[in-house]
Amino acid sequence: MGILLLDWLTFLLRWLHIVAAIAWVGASFYFIWVENRLLRGGEQRSDAVAGHLWAIHGGGFYYLEKQQTAPVPLPPQLHWFKWEAYTTWLSGVALLTVLYYLNPSLWLLAGDSGYSATVAVVCGIGYLLFGVVLYIAFAQTPLLRYPRCFGALGLLLVTLAAWGLLQVLTPRAVFLHTGAMLATIMAVNVLMVIMPVQRRLVATAERGEVANRADREGSVRAGLRSLHNNYLALPVVFLMISLHTPLLATGARAPFVMAVLILFAVSIRHVINIKNKGQPFAYRFIIAAVICLLVAMALTLPPNAFLSNAASDKVTLQQVQALTEKHCVSCHAAAPVDAIFRVAPVGFKVETEAEIIAAKDKIYQRVVIDRSMPFNNQSNMQEEERQLIARWFAQQ
Repeated sequence: MGILLLDWLTFLLRWLHIVAAIAWVGASFYFIWVENRLLRGGEQRSDAVAGHLWAIHGGGFYYLEKQQTAPVPLPPQLHWFKWEAYTTWLSGVALLTVLYYLNPSLWLLAGDSGYSATVAVVCGIGYLLFGVVLYIAFAQTPLLRYPRCFGALGLLLVTLAAWGLLQVLTPRAVFLHTGAMLATIMAVNVLMVIMPVQRRLVATAERGEVANRADREGSVRAGLRSLHNNYLALPVVFLMISLHTPLLATGARAPFVMAVLILFAVSIRHVINIKNKGQPFAYRFIIAAVICLLVAMALTLPPNAFLSNAASDKVTLQQVQALTEKHCVSCHAAAPVDAIFRVAPVGFKVETEAEIIAAKDKIYQRVVIDRSMPFNNQSNMQEEERQLIARWFAQQ
C-alpha cells in the first residue's frame, strides 16, 4: 500500500509541476515577446505610452500598451504573475525530495561511487545552493553588464561542478539537479528581484508619486533578471526531458553533453528573441546551435562506435544469456529478486533465449548505445562485456 500511495503522490506532483511550469514559461515567453514586438514612437494614444501592438487570437482582436509610468490612479485590478513561478519551484522541490532524497540509493547515488546515501543527498542539495549563491554573487559585480562573459563563466563553473558531482551521483541525477539549480535561480529572480521591484512601483503609484531614480533602476534590474529567466527556460526544459533519453545522461562525458545542450538551447532562444525584435535573421546562431547538436551527438557515441564487429569471433547466444543472468534477470524476470523492483520494469523480461532474441534491439540500445543498463551499473558490468553484446548484435 505504501508503494501505491508513493506512486500516486509522484504522479500528482509531476502533473502539478508540469502544469505550473507551462504557465510560468508561457508567461515568460509571452511578455518577452510583447517587449520585443512593441511598436515604439510614431502615433501613440498619449505621451505616457512607451509602446503598443495589435494582436489577434481566438477569433478576437487585442490592443496592448506599455506605459512609460504607472497609471494614476492605479487600476483596481492589477494582474500579477508570481504564483506560476512559486508553484513550479515548490512542486519541483517536493518531487525532487520524493523521487531522489527519500530513496537515494535508487536514483541518486551512483552504484560505483563508494559514498553513502547521506553524502549523496548532501551533495545534491549543496549543488543547488552552490549554483544559486554563485549566481547571486556574480550578479552583484560589473560582469553582469557583459552578458556573454557572464553566461560563459557561469556555464564553465556549472560544468566543472557537475563533473565533480558525477563522482557521487548518477549522470541522470546530475542532469536533473542542474536543471533544478537553474530553475531555482529563476525562482530566486522572481522572489528576490522582480517581485520586490514591482511592489515598490505599485507602492509609489498608490501614493500618487512619480517613479524616482531608484524605481527606474529597479525596473531595469527586474527586466534584466526576467530576460535571464527567459534564456534559462529552454535549458531547464532540455535538462528535465533528458531523463527520458538515457543516451544523453550516461557516462563520464555527461557533464560536457549537458553543457553543449545548454548552449544549444540558449542559441535557439536567442534566435527566437532576435526574430521577435524584427532584426535580421541570426544565421550565425543557427549555425552555432547545429554545431552544438553535432558535438553532443559525437559525445554520446559509444566506444568503438565505428569499428565493425561483424567479422569478430563468433559470439554465441549462450554467452549473451550468461551475461543477462549475471546482470539483468534480478529485475527483468517473471519473479524479480531485486530489493526494489518487485515486478519486471515495463514488463521487460530476458530470462529465456527466445526473450533475449526478441529483445536484441532493446538490449543493444540500453547496454551498448546509451549504457543506461544495468540500472546505475549496480552489477558492475565491464566494458568488455558490453562489447561482447555489441559483437553478438552485429552478427545477427
